[in-house]
Amino acid sequence: MPEGIPYASTNVTAGTGKDLNYIGKHCFALSGLFESSTSAQLALEFNSGNKYIVGTFQWNGFIQTDDPTVGNNSAIQIRFNNIIVTMMKVDTGSEDNFSSGNVETFVIPPYTKVTVYLDGSSTTSDLKGAINFQGEVYD
Repeated sequence: MPEGIPYASTNVTAGTGKDLNYIGKHCFALSGLFESSTSAQLALEFNSGNKYIVGTFQWNGFIQTDDPTVGNNSAIQIRFNNIIVTMMKVDTGSEDNFSSGNVETFVIPPYTKVTVYLDGSSTTSDLKGAINFQGEVYD
């Protein structure tokens, strides 16, 4: 939601999607579930606007939705203005490596384009993964 536009039932956007959602001074983006694939998938894409954001990305590796003991290797790549700022890899192939809490904290400068890609070690529709972002907007 652009700065300065009042919130009303007709213009509040909240939910999953690649965009950044604002609620007061807080913001979030939820990728929703992605199927495991051996090619990079664009999971999140947004611009930070005219203020900086302090927030965290939480990445959930590719696992089987009805059996979290089944999964595969997965990777995430976070870019700011098309510059890779972090890459992470996790093995979700066995139950002792279940990954629901891979968290990275960042300061996102104003007017920064943020893109996040998910990638897996195999292609299967049974395995799902997600990336979520939550942050606070500062002047």
